[in-house]
Amino acid sequence: MTGPGQTPNIFKTLPAFCRVAATLMPSPDSDIRIEVWLPAENWNGRFQAVGNSGWGGYVSYPAMARALAHGYATARTDTGHATEGASFAMGHPEKLVDFGSRAVHEMTVEAKALIAAFYSQPARHSYWNSCSTGGRQGLMEAQRFPADFDGIVAGAPANYLSHLQPWTLWFRRWRMSRREAFSRLRNLRCSIRP
Repeated sequence: MTGPGQTPNIFKTLPAFCRVAATLMPSPDSDIRIEVWLPAENWNGRFQAVGNSGWGGYVSYPAMARALAHGYATARTDTGHATEGASFAMGHPEKLVDFGSRAVHEMTVEAKALIAAFYSQPARHSYWNSCSTGGRQGLMEAQRFPADFDGIVAGAPANYLSHLQPWTLWFRRWRMSRREAFSRLRNLRCSIRP
């Protein structure tokens, strides 16, 4: 389960860990893939879940690797689909619910159970750490499932989507209407570089 910008060699630099990959199906149309990484030694007794970017659709490893390197048990989800955009939601309202909040909550419940089973004790503290879509996911967790995490870092959250998404469309249309001007700027920038 890899996505854009994945580094296959990332595993060579990590301490030993137990890697669990699972598929969760809380609804008949759900297909939520998760990974949970559990340090084999020097576990700090804490759990750090990490979020997604854009529309999700894959389990990205760099943020998980950073958490693991600091002794955290860590987890991430693909948000319930394996596409690059929002096409997964067409005709699949349950997949949209998975993307919106259910995938992160279900991942968290399963990860905590795996942690408790693996270490014979639950994590002392659980944290969420992410930005952009991951920031939005953190805010959704705080609102809908406040008991999931003891602390949430929700950096640059892509929230208030009813305003954010139309703005992106407007900006793209505006930029396309000025394509020639942007093209000249791009050429100008290139000409003044050494």
